[in-house]
Amino acid sequence: MENFYESEKNNAFVYNLKRFFANMFKKSKLLEANNSSSIMQKLRLWDETGEDFILNTDDITLELNNYDKELTSEKDLILVVATNIAPKSNKILTPCDLEEKYYGEVKFDKHEKFGIELSKTFHDTIHFCINSYFSNEACKYAICIPLKEFKGDIFGGKECDLFAVGSVSLDKHAYVLCPEKEVKELRTKNKKTKIIGFKGNNACIYINKFINLGLGFKYKEPDIEEKEWRKDTQDKEFIYRVFEKRDWFIGDYQDTPMILEENRKACTEKIIQTLRVIKDNLLLQELKEDKIRKVLMDTFECGNKEESYSFLIDYSLEKDFNSKFNASVKRQTGVSLKDVQKWKKDYPIDVQQDLKQLLCEKTIADLKKCLPK
Repeated sequence: MENFYESEKNNAFVYNLKRFFANMFKKSKLLEANNSSSIMQKLRLWDETGEDFILNTDDITLELNNYDKELTSEKDLILVVATNIAPKSNKILTPCDLEEKYYGEVKFDKHEKFGIELSKTFHDTIHFCINSYFSNEACKYAICIPLKEFKGDIFGGKECDLFAVGSVSLDKHAYVLCPEKEVKELRTKNKKTKIIGFKGNNACIYINKFINLGLGFKYKEPDIEEKEWRKDTQDKEFIYRVFEKRDWFIGDYQDTPMILEENRKACTEKIIQTLRVIKDNLLLQELKEDKIRKVLMDTFECGNKEESYSFLIDYSLEKDFNSKFNASVKRQTGVSLKDVQKWKKDYPIDVQQDLKQLLCEKTIADLKKCLPK
């Protein structure tokens, strides 16, 4: 037949006949895809024609496949995160990026109370699951990014808890699932990213079917407690070769220096806000010094009991942290604290034996210097 077309290529009737059948074939394939419940076919139709679609409950009744597919390349890996915070300006924001605050108080007694504003969190990482996702709660959004196209700064973790430091940029290779009523708004705010709507308000019920049946990645069953893949060892051996190749940390987030940094920042902020209250309200003139001392003593105890974190231990043992803390206090409150070792010659031995008391007395002394003449 092809030889016939070739011999008659200058015949207008034959040329038009060939083009007619070619177009009919293309339309039939598109119609077949359009009528199919396959997420992959819907995605293909969307890419080829721009015809939009919404994921629905029919799509999640289909069985997962590719269980026998072996993971042999980084091209086989996709990173997934579910969240209730929508991406913005083509970025996934960390909790720290959001700069959310809450209002606490510094209480000297039942009559003297002063409000302070504190950060809800200093958590500056985004946590992904590789080739699957699990969640014990509903999330409005899901972001899926093939590992080979990932633009973030990955520190490490485990296959079901891989964390990147700082916000993550998104481009045309990333997919964002969102409630159908938000598709238009998210496309306006994230023009480089593929936005796909779904019925309902919980992206988590669609994620695994979407990456498996839509994007063709092998689904791996997560172990929620261990933050690892269940069952086979072959794929686990492969994923940890990837970790080693990329020089990623292997282990739990709680064992990283990021936790220490979060605790330090939280304690520093609380102490600085307390010092501001005392200084700005001239409380050393208004209240008995014992009340100020008690509040300072309690504030310098601040830490994270669950992580066994102590501000005072860090302050006494980490010279670099000591210097940075003192500089931050000076910059934000005007109170000048110096290196712990340099204080000791100015204070009696009984105070020196208690760093908390030493720090408290030194702070009060420097606060007094800040009082108006």
